[in-house]
Amino acid sequence: MEETYFAGRDGFSWFIGVVEDRNDPDKLGRVRVRCLGYHTRDLNQIPSADLPWAEVLAPTTSTSMNGLGLTPSHLVEGTWVIGFWKDAGLKQEPVIMGTLPGVPKYKADNRYGFSDLRTMSTDVPYPPKTWTYNTDGTGITITEYTASERKNYPDVKLGESDTNRLARNDSTSQHEIVSRRSTNRDTDIPTAEHISTGLGTDSAVSASTFNEPTSDYGSTYPYNHVSESESGHLFEVDDTPTKERLTEFHRTGTGYEINSDGTKNETIVGDSFTKILENEHIHVEKDSIVTIDKGKKIYINKDGESGNDLTIQIGDNGSINISVDSGDVNLNVQNGNVNKKINGNLNETITGNVVRTVSGNVTETISGSQTTNITGTLTETAATGNLTFTGGSVSSNGIVLHTHLHTGVTAGPANTGGPTQG
Repeated sequence: MEETYFAGRDGFSWFIGVVEDRNDPDKLGRVRVRCLGYHTRDLNQIPSADLPWAEVLAPTTSTSMNGLGLTPSHLVEGTWVIGFWKDAGLKQEPVIMGTLPGVPKYKADNRYGFSDLRTMSTDVPYPPKTWTYNTDGTGITITEYTASERKNYPDVKLGESDTNRLARNDSTSQHEIVSRRSTNRDTDIPTAEHISTGLGTDSAVSASTFNEPTSDYGSTYPYNHVSESESGHLFEVDDTPTKERLTEFHRTGTGYEINSDGTKNETIVGDSFTKILENEHIHVEKDSIVTIDKGKKIYINKDGESGNDLTIQIGDNGSINISVDSGDVNLNVQNGNVNKKINGNLNETITGNVVRTVSGNVTETISGSQTTNITGTLTETAATGNLTFTGGSVSSNGIVLHTHLHTGVTAGPANTGGPTQG
């Protein structure tokens, strides 16, 4: 190569062109570009498949080495680009420096070059489902997604600026995510606080709800910096005064938005999975409210390892309240003990029956008095062994059972008279 052909020396040559192919066989992010003044728009003379591959300049934030970097680029078929020829004489080594946004006035015509060679209508979005670059000058053979398959893909509209709709905040061509944020916003989410615990001084409270935060979106050009892919993934850095936001969204609607006051609103339309290989620490300085429309399961020590405990510790002036509106509370200890230590009182109110089955012994140590009020019948049966009372006197209807007299005592098997106070 002659020295005069190097960039910056005599012979340096610029070009403007349109991307017609991005399916780089070497997967280097290269694209084929039809260049104004150098290539004809006649696809029969120069098919897209015959255009040279153009390298795309990457920023210094891209490593561009050994499988590292920011590749491929966001260029798509139909993107207008500007660049230069590394080989100014031969014009076979194009380098793209950037894109040229504009306002498309005409629908792409796949019969000619210098356009998106897909057979697109005014409302067909990127990307095509399949595409094949023809070598006979007939353009590109494609298969489009169906309407249901592409429901969240942004539409391509003629006469609209290439500047992202979120950045423009154009009411006549509003980005679909704006209406989605409003339509899909959850309100009146119940907390179930209306269920009374019925314990101590607790009383029923009115039903409580909370709402999903509203979006602060109110962008003013040129403050909202938006990056959106052809399928609808997007990232916003909005510096609009008093409306500063950060958003990151998947095309399905999964993503988050951080409003100007620092409130974060996150939505996950599918399942969520988090894997932590070490410890997890969460610090909530105020209340934590969780509403679950179905069940929740917590599994600890599934593999049988020791030392994996569930500990719930409440500080001063705190309570643990468990309320079940309709259902059971089940406690099952397969191999271990249940230990309770209460420094205050234990109050139990049971409106039904109490059934206890004890396979071993029952030992109760009462430092004070025990009072049992029974409005029905008390029956105690010792199947084997004795019923023994040890200690002070045992009274029944004023009769001391330990020391008392009987009337009508006679020899033989006859019954004695009733007991009298001794």
